[in-house]
Amino acid sequence: MQETFNLQHTSVVKVIRSTDDGVSWSEPETLFDREGTFCRQPIQVLSHGTWVHTQWLCFDDDSKNGSDQPIVQISADQGSTWRQVEFPEAAGRVHPNIVELEPGRLVSLFRSRFADWVYLSRSEDGGETWTVPEATEVPNNNAGLSAFRLPSGMLALVSNEHQVATNPNEVVWPYERMRIVIAVSNDEGRTWPVRRVIEPGDGFVGVGNLRSNRRQEYPHGIVDADGLIHVVYAYSSRRAIRHMVFDEDWISGVEDQVHTDCKLWG
Repeated sequence: MQETFNLQHTSVVKVIRSTDDGVSWSEPETLFDREGTFCRQPIQVLSHGTWVHTQWLCFDDDSKNGSDQPIVQISADQGSTWRQVEFPEAAGRVHPNIVELEPGRLVSLFRSRFADWVYLSRSEDGGETWTVPEATEVPNNNAGLSAFRLPSGMLALVSNEHQVATNPNEVVWPYERMRIVIAVSNDEGRTWPVRRVIEPGDGFVGVGNLRSNRRQEYPHGIVDADGLIHVVYAYSSRRAIRHMVFDEDWISGVEDQVHTDCKLWG
C-alpha cells in the first residue's frame, strides 16, 4: 500500500568526509542504501575498537511508524564493511542510544512510538546480542532523547518527560514537547532517582493550555575533556538551537540545598 503518513520509508543514510579538520568536505555518498534507514546518533567507537552505528528501519505500512525496527550496524574495519544486528521484540522502539558501561557491556535507551516510557536493552558481548527492551521509570512522549556517561561514570539521560499513555497499545504522536529534563542513574539504568529540569519551557499548564507551550526537543548531550556537560536542543519550536553547559554537581544541586534543620519560617 502507499503510506501517506510520512516518507521515512524512503530514506537512506549518506556521509560526507573531511580530511582537513572540517575546512572542506566531500560530496555526499550513500553509506547505508537500504530504503527506510533512519538515524539520530553518530558512529561510536567502542573500547576494543569496534565501530557501532544505531539506526531504525521504517516500513511502508499503515502503522504510523509503530513497526519501526531498531538495529545496530557493526564494523570491525573502521567502516569499510558493516553487518546488521537487530534488537529483539523491539518494534516501535527507536532512536537507540548506546552507552558503553564497561568493555563489552553496553546499554541502549530508546524513544517509544507509543508515548509511554523510555525503554532500555542490555548487551554483554559488545553489541552482538541484546535483551528485549524493557520500560524504565522515565516517561517518554514519542520524542527524541540522548544518553551518555557522566564524569562520575553514572548514566545520564536527556529527554522530554511527558507521557500520554502507560501501555504500548497504539502509536501516539503528541504535540507537547514542553520541557527538557536530565535524569541520572547510579545503577545502570534500573532506577533514575536524580532529575533536574534543563529547559522549563513556557510553563502553560492545564489540558486546554498545553499547546500554548512551544516545543523544546531533540536534545543531545556530551561531556567535554574538562568534564563539563554540554546539551544542545531545538529551542522554542525550532526557532533556534540552544546550548547549555553545566557540571555534574549542578544536576543534583546538593551544594545549594538548604539544610533540613533550617527554620524557613523563623
